[in-house]
Amino acid sequence: MGPPHPEPDEDGGCCCGPFRIRFIPPGLVRPTLLRLLSQGERTGFQLMKEISQRTRGTWAPGPAAVYPALRELESRGFVERAPPGKGRARPYRLTRAGQACIRDWEEVRARGGRELAVLSELWRIL
Repeated sequence: MGPPHPEPDEDGGCCCGPFRIRFIPPGLVRPTLLRLLSQGERTGFQLMKEISQRTRGTWAPGPAAVYPALRELESRGFVERAPPGKGRARPYRLTRAGQACIRDWEEVRARGGRELAVLSELWRIL
């Protein structure tokens, strides 16, 4: 009889001994929201829907992840609420500080892509 099959933890990660496997790093919500907003104004609902569509449903952050992140980005001056659009919706948009932040993120993202390629190769041979 082998060891028990590991059960997913409350965050959806796998508890395999000391390892926690997560496919979406928790810190990725804010830069993702900023990047999408750099492409145009969107409501919180539109942001959630677009992330899910772009990741083919692999990642579908809900309101509990998206709206607190948007409030934090707003309090830090990176996004602001636009005047109401159709209905009660008030889309979010980047501020100048948000535009500068997304430029910095793109540099980090480029470095991360190179590091991910190295990690992928290591994963393949290990």
